[in-house]
Amino acid sequence: MSSNVITSDERQQIRRVLLTGYLDDDEYAIMKKLVDRVSRGTVKFVE
Repeated sequence: MSSNVITSDERQQIRRVLLTGYLDDDEYAIMKKLVDRVSRGTVKFVE
């Protein structure tokens, strides 16, 4: 993710990572930051 927009393809990649059931510490930190930014509205999902 190089901008404040997450594309449909990137969204599917995130979904696959989350469905595997395992995140290492770095992946967990990235997901936590992403969720925070989405909740604050600084990152948006686009189709």
